Order: sequence, then structure tokens, then C-alpha cells
Amino acid sequence: MKKQFIKNTLSIALMLGIAACSDNDGNQHIDLSGQVIDGYLENALVCLDLNDNDMCDASEPSQRTNSMGEYSFQAGESDAKQYRVIAIIDSQTRDSDNENADGSNDTVLADAMYSTPPGKRLLSPLTTLVDHELRTATSGTSIMALEKKVKESLSLDMSVNLFSDHVKLAKTDSKYIQVHSVARVVAKSLAKPGSDEAGKSSRDILKSRVVATKAELDGQAHFFAAIVDYDAVPEHDMAMMMAGMSHLRAELENFDPTVEPDMAAMREGMAHLRTELEGFDSSNMPGMSGMSEMGDMSEMSDTPECPEGQRWYTENEIPGMAAMCM
Repeated sequence: MKKQFIKNTLSIALMLGIAACSDNDGNQHIDLSGQVIDGYLENALVCLDLNDNDMCDASEPSQRTNSMGEYSFQAGESDAKQYRVIAIIDSQTRDSDNENADGSNDTVLADAMYSTPPGKRLLSPLTTLVDHELRTATSGTSIMALEKKVKESLSLDMSVNLFSDHVKLAKTDSKYIQVHSVARVVAKSLAKPGSDEAGKSSRDILKSRVVATKAELDGQAHFFAAIVDYDAVPEHDMAMMMAGMSHLRAELENFDPTVEPDMAAMREGMAHLRTELEGFDSSNMPGMSGMSEMGDMSEMSDTPECPEGQRWYTENEIPGMAAMCM
């Protein structure tokens, strides 16, 4: 009799436990957890947008992120599959990219909102672009196809995963250094308020900002020109590039165009250099300041004044490239 009583008590307790983890519709609750990144975004407000209005309402499960951009809260399992997670970036949010040397972080971010497709848990400026494609895509279009579309538009490597921690992966995979840099640029654009946002809904504001962001980043040349703090080239590579430029300059000082073998080698070297420098912003390169302010030097009739320590080389002296200071 005693054993039967204990057995019945355990059965009742188990049933009550299951009921406690489910709502009235039998929607069992789960721990819904993920991350919000550009750098790691601390104190971003994350919620499951149950009424699909691109706002975190008081009745919706939510939590502020920790220092690693992580969040975790209880939500209905079926709801977690059906609805998207959104993140509100506000004056309380801090980006690990802006951390000071002493570990403090006093940079106040502009208001913005990130989203990710239903079922996804990582949010970033890039997942927001993918989610925008989903909202406007033909029914049945796969997330993978939409992610590929965004990667193509941003000239990102097709092998990268936009729903992974690019901050962590950038430490071991150079392709994710570019993803991180691109995410920073997109984040700045998504935080720019439009001139006609007054009175608009959160959804319309998000839509207009994403459209403006896509227009701003339209075209590979314009996009990479916008990355003013792009740092995908390691410092030692930059040093090697500058060493190569110094060597090239020394060779050009005593260049003899009548010697065909040297000419062939020079053409090969310049072709390689031209490929490397395609779209490169030289304004931040030591020893090359002033080049970006000279415009298209090939169209100048007079020899311009070059920065100290450099001289003007004509197109004839540098086969295959425009005239330039070096």
C-alpha cells in the first residue's frame, strides 16, 4: 500500500511538472537563448515578437543581453518556431567594439533594431538584411537562398555563415574579419534615422532604414569605399606592402626601359601590384598621404607636386598603370 501511494504521488508530481512547463494551449515552454552581435552588444533588449509588430511589448518574453551579447528566456516552443526574435539597441546598449583600454565603455549607440528570421537565434546587422529579404520574398524561398543573396550583395565570401559568431570566428578565420567589418558598416547605416520617420510604425521605420542601407551599400566599389576603418589586412601584411613599394621605387630610380627582360619583369610586378591595390584606400598608408587628394592624375597635364620624399612617375615609366607619385 505504501509503495503504491508513493508511485501515485510521483505520477501526479510528474504530470504537474509537465503542466507547469506548458501554457493553456499545450505550448510547452523551452529556454530560448542566442546572441546579439556587431561586436558583442551588451544590454540590448531582446524579445520574441509574438504579435509581429517589431516592438518588445511588456507581455512578450524578453531579456537584456550580457557582456557577450547573450540572452536567454522562457518561451513557448511552437511560438519560438513561428515568430522572430528581435533586438532593440538603445542608449543602454554597449558594443564591445567600442571598449576602452581600461575595459570601460562609455560610447552611447544610436537607436536601432535588429531582427533574424523565425527559428534563428543570432541577431546582427547582417541577419537583419537577410530577414528583410525574407519579409519581401516569394513564399517558400529558403533562408539559405536569401542569405546567399545578401552575401553576394555585400561581396562576402560564399562560405561564411551570417548566423554564426563572426567576432569569435574572426580570431581564427580571416574571412570573418571582413564579415565583422561589413557588419560594423551596416550597423552604422541601420542606426541613421530617416528624415520622414515621425509618426511611422516600428515596422515601417525598420523597412525604410534597411532600404536606405541597401541603397547606400549598392555596388562593391562604393561599399568598400565606405569602410573607412576596414582592418582586414594584418599590420605585417601592410608592412610587407610598403617594403615592396620602397623596393619598387628604388628599382624605378635606375630603370632602363631599353632592357627587355627587366621590362617584362616590371610589367609582371606592376600587374600584380595593380590587382592588390584595386579599390585600396591609400589615404591611411604611411608615406602616401596626399595621393587621394590628387584625383585622377592620368588626366593632369602638368606635373603635380608630390609629397616630400616622393617623385612623379609618368605612364611611360610605369607600364600598365596611370601616372602617380611614389
